[in-house]
This record gives sequence, structure tokens and C-alpha cells, in this order.
Amino acid sequence: MYGLETVNNGGDPVGAAITLLGNATAETFLYVTSEAISFEDFFDFAPTLTSAVVNINGDDVVVLYEDDIIVDVFGETIVDGTGEPWES
Repeated sequence: MYGLETVNNGGDPVGAAITLLGNATAETFLYVTSEAISFEDFFDFAPTLTSAVVNINGDDVVVLYEDDIIVDVFGETIVDGTGEPWES
């Protein structure tokens, strides 16, 4: 089972805040957003999942879990992302 967590302001990851349900195969994309209408207006298709959990400000870290084990990280945990390369 896969899940996502956002880590804010240089905090430690504590575990998935949302669970990703369904099936995905290699080279499949899952689109997760905090605002479905804005997402659809910009990309012209619906997101896979909408959750307030991913309402981040650009310098936060996104952590992907598989069975409660971190398998991927966008950003660097325990680092405030302000001014870091992943800040948008």
C-alpha cells in the first residue's frame, strides 16, 4: 500500500497522511492536488486524487511510502526548504 505525506518547515517525516488506493502500472502517473478545479483549469484533465494534505507552499517536502517505508522523497527532510533547489 502506498501513501503520501508532506513535511513542513524542516520537520521529521512521521508517516503517510493519505493512502493511495487503486492500481497503477509502470509509467503510469497519479496526479494528487489540493484543488481539483484549479488543477483541471490548468491541465485540462481531472486529478487522480484531491486532498488538503498536499496543500504545500513550494518549499515543503513530499514523501512517498510503501507499506510504511519511505521509498521516495521530493526535497530533503529535516531541512527548511526556503531557498533550497526544490523550492518553487
